[in-house]
Amino acid sequence: MLSEDGNPCSAPLSPDLTKTELLARLTERIEIWESPEDLTRLYPSTVRSTFHGFDSSEVIALNEFLAQDDHGPGYPPERFNEYELDDFCVYCAPTHRHLQGQFDYLSITMSELSPKENYSSGAAQPYWLVNGVLRYKGITRQIVAAEVVAVEMGELEHLEAHSAEDSIWIMTVESQKKNYWYRLKTPSNAYLSYWTTFTWLADFAKFFIDYLYICRETGTDVHLSHFRYQFWVWLHGLRGHKLQKWHAQCANQTDFRQHVLSHALFLYQQACSLGQQGPRMSHPIWAEIGAVTGTQVSQATAKAKKTLVTRNVAASFARFLAWQKHDLLEITQLSLQAEAYRTSKMQQWEFPVKLRNNNDTFITMSNGSQVSKAAMILEEAGEENQPVFVSNPQDLVGQIVVMRTMGDAYGQWEFSYAWVKKATSELLRVIWLALPADTICGSPGDPKVFYPVGNELFFSDRCSCETVSIQEVVRIVSASVCERRPADNAELFVQSLYREEEETITTLAASELMSCQCLTHDQNWTANRQQQHVPKERGDRPRLRGLSLFSGCGLFDHAFTSKGSSEIVYAIEHCEIATRSYKANDVLNTTHMTIGSVEDVFEDFALGRQPMPDIDFIIGGFPCPYYSSMNCFRDSQKGHKDGSLLANMLSWIELFLPPYVLMENVPNMDRLRPNACRQAICHLVALGYQVRKSIHTDASLGGASIRERLFIVAAAPGVLLPDDLVDTHGPAGSGLRKIRTVAETIGGLEAITNDSCINVKDTSHVPLHRLGLDFARHVSYRSLVRQIPTEPKCMSLAQTYYDKGLLPHQRRFFEQGLHAEKQARTSRTLKRVDPDTPFRTVCTIISPLDARVGGHIIHPTQHRTLSLKEGGRRAMGVPDSFLLAGSVEEQYKQCGNAVPWAMGAAWGRNFSRAWFASLDRRSPAQNEALPVEVMKPEQSNEDVSCDVAPSGMEKGDEHVATQKQKHNETGSGVPTSLELRNHHDLVGYHGGSDNDSDSSVEILEVRPVKRPFVPSVIEIEDEVVAMPNQTQKQSGVLEVPDHHDDEDDGSDSDNHSDGSIEIIHVRPAKRPRAF
Repeated sequence: MLSEDGNPCSAPLSPDLTKTELLARLTERIEIWESPEDLTRLYPSTVRSTFHGFDSSEVIALNEFLAQDDHGPGYPPERFNEYELDDFCVYCAPTHRHLQGQFDYLSITMSELSPKENYSSGAAQPYWLVNGVLRYKGITRQIVAAEVVAVEMGELEHLEAHSAEDSIWIMTVESQKKNYWYRLKTPSNAYLSYWTTFTWLADFAKFFIDYLYICRETGTDVHLSHFRYQFWVWLHGLRGHKLQKWHAQCANQTDFRQHVLSHALFLYQQACSLGQQGPRMSHPIWAEIGAVTGTQVSQATAKAKKTLVTRNVAASFARFLAWQKHDLLEITQLSLQAEAYRTSKMQQWEFPVKLRNNNDTFITMSNGSQVSKAAMILEEAGEENQPVFVSNPQDLVGQIVVMRTMGDAYGQWEFSYAWVKKATSELLRVIWLALPADTICGSPGDPKVFYPVGNELFFSDRCSCETVSIQEVVRIVSASVCERRPADNAELFVQSLYREEEETITTLAASELMSCQCLTHDQNWTANRQQQHVPKERGDRPRLRGLSLFSGCGLFDHAFTSKGSSEIVYAIEHCEIATRSYKANDVLNTTHMTIGSVEDVFEDFALGRQPMPDIDFIIGGFPCPYYSSMNCFRDSQKGHKDGSLLANMLSWIELFLPPYVLMENVPNMDRLRPNACRQAICHLVALGYQVRKSIHTDASLGGASIRERLFIVAAAPGVLLPDDLVDTHGPAGSGLRKIRTVAETIGGLEAITNDSCINVKDTSHVPLHRLGLDFARHVSYRSLVRQIPTEPKCMSLAQTYYDKGLLPHQRRFFEQGLHAEKQARTSRTLKRVDPDTPFRTVCTIISPLDARVGGHIIHPTQHRTLSLKEGGRRAMGVPDSFLLAGSVEEQYKQCGNAVPWAMGAAWGRNFSRAWFASLDRRSPAQNEALPVEVMKPEQSNEDVSCDVAPSGMEKGDEHVATQKQKHNETGSGVPTSLELRNHHDLVGYHGGSDNDSDSSVEILEVRPVKRPFVPSVIEIEDEVVAMPNQTQKQSGVLEVPDHHDDEDDGSDSDNHSDGSIEIIHVRPAKRPRAF
């Protein structure tokens, strides 16, 4: 049978052919496609052209052996019958899906021939063949290509047996008919390495099941953590020196947790072979390794079809028309408990009140567009362009003014806001102010980015060393400066400083405003702010307690907390196998892990169904495919849905108002239109956060890859903003450490082959992809890689073709089997990795034939793909002790979805230093907030919802967001007084009951405290200098309030501020335990 081109090697292997014909056709192909080395190493003699042994008959041999047995009338039918099989090898049938004719591990055969299979029914598909020599009563007979239907191992739960190696049986189609098993004895020389690896794993399965058995007998529940060292202690005590050979095979390891995770399915199937019910199956370890779910790749499905957000977040993203087109955002109304929690956090961390009655801060134009009040005042002042007469220059000190300066074009005025710092009769010294659009809250050329507070300005670090003429003042604006709550009669307000080069918005203290130098060149400012760089031990300071969203396998979280200064108390991830990895590394069991959708859990907290954990930071990387430059399906509804999960994460932040936030995604997020990165920053700044945006490369921080990540760091006004990451590694001549290369990162690992898919010494050091035969394209990919030279470095399949390095049949494959992109000289299909540079970006899919990214995974010097340890773990900086659950593909995907270890660890250090410095600067009373009773709606003195209706969104517009009005009617057990944790106690949390109190303190008496009088202006060297925290009137005359009015820093009360109280007596109250 020939193909259309007349080549017998192109003819398909028809399942209608006999077994002998299939093996003959397979032999024709592999002797052309495979290299001589691989033919000898990977294939039995059955598929060689020199083999002539098909006359051997298993049926005849069995009949001859049966004739030696006494099967008379008294012979019991249930008797176990066996013959010994020597010089054996097991290999895949020509009809196998992947490895036609190739040796295979019996563990793989056993896993695919599930122990739940009904062997007696003959239902198992014979995809495996066995050769060997049958022995019985001195008679030996050879069998060839016998079809395997079952594999069993014995000695499980038999503690007196120290190994299962002598108790492995197989059953073939023919032996099944006779009810006989073949006991495997000695393998052939060619099959020895496969057999040795399998018997190690078989013994490990026996020891594993024996351990479950003995622990159940003693009433001990077995967890994955027992295999960190307790399992080995027990096993060594039981077996002693008999384990020496077995233990040496795995490099004398004592921690077997990764072996359990990597071989979870095999272990589970062997346990099930003893019965799917019983004590051995009740151990919690089965759930921990994900074996009882039936699949390790299941994912939780969100109950909500839309993305659940707060009202403010919905308003912020109202101009994202594609999200509105698909009606993606659904508003969740916060419960009274959630609002009370937010109010307490606003007080504790000194958040300003910005998102309040913002309809008054935007002007709707005739064409329907909206202009912020700050921009409108500036435009009006520019149109009038009339200098303001000032009779007393000192009246300008502390005022916000509009200044005109000559632009680049002759005769063209430019108009800017400025805060007057000092004044003389002719000259002013000012600090320039910026509109939100001129900071990281703006995106040039992108009108969709919308800052939701229309009357806010920002101090800028624009150089103000030069004085300006008092004649260039064209307008004086009534404004509040550095006040937590802007005055009602103020047109504008300014609270924060924007530093352009650093791309940060930070809280600006009054003392910093009073500096004699401009904010650009003020070295004192820099020194003061960078005091947090000094390393500090945690001492008795409390750890940062975090909530993790989109947690994945936990690499980002565990790196962040690796120094012990922080911990994750609550984590949410929808992929089940990733959560198994996360919890496997949670040695101290500090994290409450939820397998589910972040939207569903957000709804539970927002509606008061669950008590809210006390946290100090939120960390997470929302899904990146929507923002990736490699995404070809961004405009689909699913793509936009994934992208909109950013809005949900911002809603989590708005709900919890933690002192710290760390968000990450791909740098391309800041390049797309509309710019979701800038819109997220807008919302964080509008909430009152200090914000920094930065992009970093893993290799520059000591990692081993060129992976880039964009980070958004946010800090509440009451704490220090963490320092940005500083590069520690760089190119030659940079003065930094040398960047790590691939060769340095993986040079110490043992050499392995393409088919080393089980490695008992290091379970992760196996090839990412087991290259094999492609009958549809008439090629062996394993042989193709052998043809790609290792010198010069970085050679690819395409370069080898153009250098005429391929064999004739491989050239035909290249010319006829690949499309133009893979044939290009620059194609990365089957490309060797450059050993002298860092790793490329780790992907989530293994695709060696990909022309753009995925194909660049061939080992620099060995004829295989990179191993999981090389291309996944080492490339991402994953410590060898870090555990990953699932198959090779699943583990690689978890690495690809993670943040490199070096990045997470560096941020963890900087956050901890900022946290400790903040605690040291704050008084103990500031580090604690008061319990806040849940207020009725009419009692609330702060409206924190955003009522702005930007262009394209009107209040109540159902096309923008569907408001979800839900109430907790069933009694959730959420207390009405919320715990505000004393940061000197590491307390925790439990589910709570209707009778439990979340309050950490009980207030016995609270009374107002009168503040000392602070003058609004002071004299320095005959010049009047303004102090912040005052309201200026447009008339240009400063109003100096009396000491009673000066006490008002944001409260609706006329007599005292919302924070000016004195706690006369505080005593500890009942608090719940930790998650």
